Amino acid sequence: MTRPLAVVTGASRGIGREVAVMLAAGGADLVLVGRTDDQLEVVAELVTAAGGAATTIVADLATAAGTEHAVAELGRLPGPVAILVNNAGAAGPYGAGWELDPLAWERMLHLNLTAPFRLCAGVVPGMIAAGFGRIVNVTSSASLEPLERTGAYSVAKAGLNMLTRQLAAELREHAGISVVALAPGPADTATYAELADQPAELVGVRGFERYRRTVAEGRLSPPRRPARVIAALAFEPTAARSGAYVDIGDEYATRALESGS
Repeated sequence: MTRPLAVVTGASRGIGREVAVMLAAGGADLVLVGRTDDQLEVVAELVTAAGGAATTIVADLATAAGTEHAVAELGRLPGPVAILVNNAGAAGPYGAGWELDPLAWERMLHLNLTAPFRLCAGVVPGMIAAGFGRIVNVTSSASLEPLERTGAYSVAKAGLNMLTRQLAAELREHAGISVVALAPGPADTATYAELADQPAELVGVRGFERYRRTVAEGRLSPPRRPARVIAALAFEPTAARSGAYVDIGDEYATRALESGS
C-alpha cells in the first residue's frame, strides 16, 4: 500500500518537528520544509527511524523567493501531496502599527499568511485529482482579538483563519478534502521563548506580564501536545470538520489527546 505524502513547514524544530515524526509513525512519508539544512537533516533521521521516508526543502518562507522555491520543489514530487501542515510562523515585529517598518510587517504577513496560501494553491489541484487531502493551518488565539503591539501576527493569523474557511467553502463539492485551522495555545517553542524575551516597552506591559507569567507558572505545553492534535486532524477519516477553527482546549482536541496518550 502506498504511503501518503505529507508536507510540514517549520519542520526543523518545535511543533513542526514533533508533527513530522508523528505523521511518519502514523504511516506517511514526509517532505520537511525549513530554513536550516542541518536541523532538517536531524528531523529527517527521526522520520526515517519512525518508519517514513524523508525529503527536505531548505526555504525561507518569509520571502517571496523562498516560497517560490518551496512551491516549485513540491511541483517536482512524484505523487500528489495528501497532507499539508502549514506550521511555519513567527511573531513580531513589535510595536504600534504606525511605529513599524513596513517591510518587516510585510515579511511577517508573508510568512504567516501568503506562504500558506501559496502552498495550499500548489497542492490542492493534486488533492482534487486524487479525491483526498488534509490541510492543517496552524493559527493562534491571537487571531480572535488584537495581540498588544504585535499586530502583524494577529492580523496575519486572522487572515489565515479566513483563508481556511474560504478554501473549505471552495472545496465543499470535493468531499474528500478538508482544511482546518488549529490554535495550539502557548507551547514550549523557540517562537514563544522569543516572544517572552521581549522587553515591556516593545510588547506592552500587559503582554510582557502575561508572557512571563505563563512561563513562570509552567503553563507552556510540550510541542508534542499540539502536534498530536495536528496529526489527528491530518489522519481524520472524514472531511466533515472542514473550515473549522480548533482550539487546543476544544472537545475535539481533548479527545485527540486522550486517544493518543
